Amino acid sequence: MILPYRPDAHGVSDALGGTWNGIVGRIELHAVPKVWIDHVQIETTFHTLDVYATVLIASEEPKIANEAQLNLTVIDPNTKKIMGATSKNISIKRDQRFVPVVARIPITKKVTYWDEFNPVLYELVTTVHSSAGTHSLRRKFGFREIKVEGRDILLNNRPIFLRGTHHGGDFPLTGYPPTDVAYWRKIFHICKKWGLNHVRFHSFCPPDAAFTAADELGIYLQIEPGMWNEFSPGSIMEGHLYVETERILRAYGHHPSFVMFSASNEPKGRWRNVLPLWAEHFRILDPQRLYTPGTGFTEPDAPGPTELSDYIVVQRFGRNRVRGPGGWFGIDYTRSITNVFQPVVVHELGQWCAYPSFNIIKKFTGYLRPSNYEIFRGSAQEAGLLPLAT
Repeated sequence: MILPYRPDAHGVSDALGGTWNGIVGRIELHAVPKVWIDHVQIETTFHTLDVYATVLIASEEPKIANEAQLNLTVIDPNTKKIMGATSKNISIKRDQRFVPVVARIPITKKVTYWDEFNPVLYELVTTVHSSAGTHSLRRKFGFREIKVEGRDILLNNRPIFLRGTHHGGDFPLTGYPPTDVAYWRKIFHICKKWGLNHVRFHSFCPPDAAFTAADELGIYLQIEPGMWNEFSPGSIMEGHLYVETERILRAYGHHPSFVMFSASNEPKGRWRNVLPLWAEHFRILDPQRLYTPGTGFTEPDAPGPTELSDYIVVQRFGRNRVRGPGGWFGIDYTRSITNVFQPVVVHELGQWCAYPSFNIIKKFTGYLRPSNYEIFRGSAQEAGLLPLAT
């Protein structure tokens, strides 16, 4: 790595045994006219049915002024009904490389808001017509609004309770993240079967297929860049964080399942001077999700400054724990959050020592060996506990 990564971030770590070098999934080149749609950002709210789209039109005809027409249509992909439409005339000046256009699309028919119970999707079709030709871009999205009110996270003006699990970026059969939707549907179906509605991706961003499956099944995702690092103002790492965040939002920001964004797992260094400002910056640019400066904090004054956080992911507030053995035996952590007035998501709540089911060993038929399970099985056998492990 050229940049000074801490080697623990799950997107780059050798500790998980994966090899993520190279490119997986689709590798495609698309020919487009010399005036085309470079990007579409979609915003929806609960209090109005309007869809707001910020469209970035690009031009490769610097010596020619161009008049273009931009059409935006929201459709129901199941019924093919048009839910709303609008159009705008655009002037592209000579030497103008990019033209940002903000458009409001009034919705004229009843819609179903997206959540874990009704993961209904719609599609925005954006088309630009110019003398250079016609170009269209299609994006599926959901009508939803997520915000914070006191200690509650509200989705479509209704409190939600996150029942989540952690995905560490471990792919023992392939050594890299699968890019087919069927794989992620299987993972999220299992989550739903066990009553879960939330998945946190530990210091890595999954492929588009994961977002697509989560959109379809109604899973709330927390995404993180490949970061578990030291941060300081003006550093190369801070710059890389901003670039990576912009890329993630550009590629996956239209997915309704992408509801939460954290800058890093357990940040170190002078992160207090960097990551809260990151949250504030991107909340203004893309308010379609909630932002937090980090996931889990290890300093004595954890979680540090919270004024610019939409929500807090933490294992304790100072000495007051919000996870640990007490919760396994009927005790809650109400006293620990007495003076906390923001939503709290517990960091890695399920960390306890237990022997796994050793039946999993036979499932390792691909890239990785189950060496850790074999060591634990030997330990259980020496302790006389192997007959109790199923």
